[in-house]
Amino acid sequence: MKPFRAIAILNGSTDARRACERLDETEFDVTEVESVDAALDAMAETHFNVALLDRSFADTPESSDQIERLRERFPNLAIVILREDSLSLAVRFAVEHAELAERLGASVDEIERQRTGAAQLRDLRNDLIAVVAHDIKGPLTSIMGYAELIQNGFLSAEETLDAARTIRANAQRLSSMADDVLSLSSLEHAEFEAVEGRADLVEILQEVAKIYVTERRVVIGTSIASAVVRGNAERLRQVFDNLVGNAVKYSPRGEPVTAHLSREGGVYRIDVLDRGIGIPPEDIPRLFQRFSRASNARKARIAGTGIGLFVVRTILDRYGGTIGVTSRVNEGSTFSVTLPALHPEGSAGER
Repeated sequence: MKPFRAIAILNGSTDARRACERLDETEFDVTEVESVDAALDAMAETHFNVALLDRSFADTPESSDQIERLRERFPNLAIVILREDSLSLAVRFAVEHAELAERLGASVDEIERQRTGAAQLRDLRNDLIAVVAHDIKGPLTSIMGYAELIQNGFLSAEETLDAARTIRANAQRLSSMADDVLSLSSLEHAEFEAVEGRADLVEILQEVAKIYVTERRVVIGTSIASAVVRGNAERLRQVFDNLVGNAVKYSPRGEPVTAHLSREGGVYRIDVLDRGIGIPPEDIPRLFQRFSRASNARKARIAGTGIGLFVVRTILDRYGGTIGVTSRVNEGSTFSVTLPALHPEGSAGER
């Protein structure tokens, strides 16, 4: 056990010095100073467990002010009045008491931190429930409305086909939202597994484009016939459904969305471009964090859970991919994804 570090404020007292000399050197490492000012200077450089005060100094009118100075600078410092009788016992008791108080204070701080964290999680959960409930209502209303028109025979054959496409698109939107919420839940409980497999990015992008065909023209720009990567197709479809869905949601009607696929050495790069509201520069660093949304999207009251991009980044991380974004407010955004190619460039696996 290391000796207690003690600083003795002697104030010129020989009795106090004799009292210090009686302390066991194996148990106490004593530094002697002549004033409170000198003690404060020393304690600024070195941690001490206890301050020892000469009894005659402690009885002076100004002693309370001096002791208060010590307390203000070092609130957990033990202070003992020097007396030769039972001094070692008094010092040990004071140090242990001060250390106990310090540990208790740290425990209280930790309990308060955990309580605050639990309250924040509760608030986030309630916000998520409210946002998801709001986002579900729109697609459900559309599905129910078109289904009723079809059921009552109010639509022509062509109109019925368009209605069916709209119903499918909204059902897919609900499915994607459910995937995001379930993915978030599995991430929160460390249950997310990056299931291995093979996936063709060209096929995935074409399938995602079909989901939004009734809402927006989604252009797939690539000269690559097949782009195979290692990963689970459903998870990667979730990635690009999020990105294309966001591009559609944040762009004015009539503006196309483009997904451009290219190869750069050993990786495929997919750029999803829109001409929407853009993202303020100050929001970009936290955009892929859980529950984060661009400030202009919130002000415009555009519905969103703030979990999609967090899930996207997490899935890409598990498959060795990356995601970044460039954006200008009121001009649009480009989300850029990279994923390692399964086959070397120019091999038979790429057509």
